Amino acid sequence: MDSRTLLQIINKGEKAKQFWEKFLGKDILDELLKYPELLSMQDAKRAKVTKEEKEFFVKCIFSVSTENGFKFEREERVFDSFYEKLGQYIRIILKQKLIASLVENMIDSLVKQIVQRVFWIPFRCLIVDMHEKKDDGQLNGHSSAEEYDDYVSKCLLNEREYREFLKKYPVMTDLLICKIRDYINYSNEIFQHFYQDREILSKGFHIEQNAMEITELSFNQDEEHFPGRMVARVGLKGGQRIYYKPHSLLLTEQYQKIENWLWEKMELEKSRHLVVSGDDYGWEQEVTEAECKCAKEIKEFYYRCGAECCLTYVLGMTDIHMDNVIAHGKYPVIIDTEFMFDRRIEVGIQGKNLQQNLMDTVMHTGFVPNGMGTMHVNVSVLNTCDEQRLSVKMPMVIHKGTSEMNISYHYPKLSHKKNMPIYEGKYISFENYMNEFISGFRRTYDCIKADPEVLVGMCQPIMKKSVRYLFHTNLYIKIDYLLIISQMPLKPYVSRLFGISCFGRCS
Repeated sequence: MDSRTLLQIINKGEKAKQFWEKFLGKDILDELLKYPELLSMQDAKRAKVTKEEKEFFVKCIFSVSTENGFKFEREERVFDSFYEKLGQYIRIILKQKLIASLVENMIDSLVKQIVQRVFWIPFRCLIVDMHEKKDDGQLNGHSSAEEYDDYVSKCLLNEREYREFLKKYPVMTDLLICKIRDYINYSNEIFQHFYQDREILSKGFHIEQNAMEITELSFNQDEEHFPGRMVARVGLKGGQRIYYKPHSLLLTEQYQKIENWLWEKMELEKSRHLVVSGDDYGWEQEVTEAECKCAKEIKEFYYRCGAECCLTYVLGMTDIHMDNVIAHGKYPVIIDTEFMFDRRIEVGIQGKNLQQNLMDTVMHTGFVPNGMGTMHVNVSVLNTCDEQRLSVKMPMVIHKGTSEMNISYHYPKLSHKKNMPIYEGKYISFENYMNEFISGFRRTYDCIKADPEVLVGMCQPIMKKSVRYLFHTNLYIKIDYLLIISQMPLKPYVSRLFGISCFGRCS
């Protein structure tokens, strides 16, 4: 099923639209219908699954022993045998397709990461299948735990039943194969660019040539920029870590030049954050947390924060939140500057009139506190030490290892504090340093006002550069599940799996 078919299903009638609005959320559905070309990006990026690929998938699942292969670190009782067999398939494909010769521990690491990233694709289907068989009286056992064991034995360890399960959910099977293919292709992309850029990286990041050997490849848990492509951390033989980003870093390079021009005018020490940009990808030096050496550096940190807030506002930057700034001593280092000269990203407030009024204020940068949603979560750079919970519910498996296994949704804790300076082992929040922040903001405004032509000239080379449009983080994931849902039965437990308050068929 492609995006065109999916849009036809969504537009089938008012009942259908109501269902998809429940699942996606009204804002995401409206954006999807308004910009259908963004949805088609998935089709363009993903090749069709061939019959041979499907047969090879099943063959690998049942022809290779998992005895010495992929295993969960501990027994999870979440259809472990299914994922262990899946891990063996991933291992075989990795060894066939990877352009680099990797040691076994790196292969093991990639297998585990890919299994984790595709975990949710078959998981809901497995739960639905188990619940259906339980409802039909096909599972034996005196307890729900014994019924779970019976399901695993009868359906996941039996080749005929396993094939029937895959036939029952063809979209799931195709998606699983596609996603695994995407991650392996992306791994190859990283290896290819690394070996191609090795000399440039050695010089740019001041790393000895004999240390330019990959010993670790770790995918970030962040959103995918495109299917299968996300920020990845690359560990090197000498212990250094660099980051691969699947987009050009020309905006980052130019922002640093503007930043250093500003620091010079403000008579501050220049910051040093090394990047190397390719045409549609880039490499970035790892920025680590570092403590302030003295109380004076805390003041300078927040003074610089005020300066950065003013500069990002003047440059029309957005998405500068707590995850995109790291406190490296007295330096607040912005690690994501993709959204420059951009006013499209909505501020997380209630009310359209208020939204319009804030479009041209510093609130729009994300730098300063702006309570998001009904829970008023502060994800800005000016954060506090208070415990918060994300305003978006996330799935959690409940009743593991039983035939009652299902998914519940909860508000996860926000624990990321890398944006806050550390002094004497403690995080220091902004409340007592607002004078420094405001002073930094005003000084930057005065510097820019006194020399606007220079700033405009520095911006000219990047004014027409394309920036990545911030589509909803979970939209790509939800689109994948839209296709799977239409194959599921109308049952209350299916509604719960996807966090939908009411469930109705629309196809």
